[in-house]
Amino acid sequence: MRLEDALANLPGQVSKFLLAAGTRLVGGLAGFAGNAILTFLILFFVFRDGHTAIENVTSILPLNRDQAVRLLTGIRDSIVANLYGILAVGFAQGLLTGAALATLRVPSALLLGLTAAVCSLIPIVGTMLVWLPAAIYLMATGHLWRGIVLILWGALVVATVDNIIRPLVIGSKVEFHPLLLLFALLGGLQVFGFIGIFIGPVVISVIAAVINMLREELTASFKDAPPSTASIS
Repeated sequence: MRLEDALANLPGQVSKFLLAAGTRLVGGLAGFAGNAILTFLILFFVFRDGHTAIENVTSILPLNRDQAVRLLTGIRDSIVANLYGILAVGFAQGLLTGAALATLRVPSALLLGLTAAVCSLIPIVGTMLVWLPAAIYLMATGHLWRGIVLILWGALVVATVDNIIRPLVIGSKVEFHPLLLLFALLGGLQVFGFIGIFIGPVVISVIAAVINMLREELTASFKDAPPSTASIS
């Protein structure tokens, strides 16, 4: 009797689970859309008014002009480099997804590849929104092994290329070790969401700039200090 009751209640339980999962997904996508709009709005003003903002902020910071310009330029360079990283990751993931779909003879592979490039902006799920439904479609139409291959390709290749390309692209622009940038990206993403992709490297840039300034100040103070004279007994 209990088994029959469980089987009878199974459709209701499944529908409740799907409803809750769909609600969380919609809420997450709405939050992502809001963060993405805010992020790209900030990027628009950074590209349009970046030089003017540097000139204005240098007069406010308690630093000399050279130090302030170096600090703000480092922040701007990290933001621009991160944008290049996003574009590079989107291109690579879209290309890899589209190539796999075309090889496995999924309809509209080119369009789905372009969709995957756009979906690469979405944290956590990313291109899985494209290749996972395509894999389910393949398995449902009788192509089991093609669906399994697509899932393995998406999980092991497409999903992990982000952790390789983005740090390399950003590191080539801001001269940070790729492993340090990877930790900054993951930490910023976990704490701040989509905008954290930019905040993480900015924080690292600020810390590195401040440490370099302190090192230079200490070195200059040691050079300017008068030599100590030993007492003659």
